[in-house]
Amino acid sequence: MTDHLDVDIDEPSRRGPLLWTVVILGALAVAAVIASRVATDYLWFRSVNFQTVFTTRLGAQIGLMVGFGLVMFAVVFFNMFVAYRLRPKVRRANLDSEFLVQLRDALDRRSTLLMAVPALVLGVLGGVSAASLTDTFLAWLHRTEFGVKDPYFGLDAAYYVFTQPWLTFVVGYLLFAAVVGGIAALAIHFMTGALNAAAIRNRGNTPASVGAQRHLSLMLGIIMLLVAANTVLDRFALNLTQNQLFTGMGYTDLTTRVPVTAILTAIAVICALACFFNVWKVRWSLPGVSIALLVVSSILLSSVYPWAIQSFEVEPDEPDKERPYIANNIKATRYAYDIADVEIEDYEATTDASAGQLRADAEALPAIRLIDP
Repeated sequence: MTDHLDVDIDEPSRRGPLLWTVVILGALAVAAVIASRVATDYLWFRSVNFQTVFTTRLGAQIGLMVGFGLVMFAVVFFNMFVAYRLRPKVRRANLDSEFLVQLRDALDRRSTLLMAVPALVLGVLGGVSAASLTDTFLAWLHRTEFGVKDPYFGLDAAYYVFTQPWLTFVVGYLLFAAVVGGIAALAIHFMTGALNAAAIRNRGNTPASVGAQRHLSLMLGIIMLLVAANTVLDRFALNLTQNQLFTGMGYTDLTTRVPVTAILTAIAVICALACFFNVWKVRWSLPGVSIALLVVSSILLSSVYPWAIQSFEVEPDEPDKERPYIANNIKATRYAYDIADVEIEDYEATTDASAGQLRADAEALPAIRLIDP
């Protein structure tokens, strides 16, 4: 005869109303503080007839927070969702650990919640970071050309003031989102058993592990493309970097770093193509070698090579090497301060003092009081 228990031990405990009351009251308090701050700022701007400035900036902040937050949420959640859909249908007990079993049990019970919560948190943080760039976004949105081009890339100077900062943030944000999405997908693949060390070494591959590796290869290829785009932006950012003498392009920058960024961009694109090829034919040796080439090339070409040129070619003859770049920097500074049209004239001073006059006045000088203005 079998005894039946009246209490189901697997039934989750019910939470009391106190927790939800505290959460709701806390949310209402935060909303009240934000609303009061927004209302106060709006009333002040309205008092000086600049309410459109406030509403435009507030709308841009909300748009950036929602837009970039949704991008981060979508990238992370979609990758986790795809990784979960690629899980093996049958668990391989010989490859499981007790910890992984517990994780998979929790994931199977609440898969959507466990994937949506971290994606939502990252989305909120990403939206807040994007909202902090409101001024940069509005400046880029309403940009106008200056009518003066830089002497190295032929771009209007307004590009470096408005476009370069915004593009740097956008590409960096997408790169971060892709990296986080790839890491999240990798975690889900390991938790579900679709990926393990043996599968990466091409041993013990199953259809699920092949699908997981193709998913990660695709994400790695996208990351490499974003790295290439970021390297292109670094090429133009050399006009904004601080060197030993001034801010802007120097001899070492133009002769070494500019071509190096082109080389690294090409290598990053090759890495992306190798990763996309790995999606079709899973073989990690090709992406691994290409990414190793990118890392080694970045160290040698971005650090060692410019240091050698600066130390052994520029510094021994720095005045002559940097003269045209200093002249370009002075020209740009004169234009920025609107003194480019100022004419320089020699002034010949005339004096009425006769020879020996100061010697005759030497006795009276100690009695003269000096006043520091």
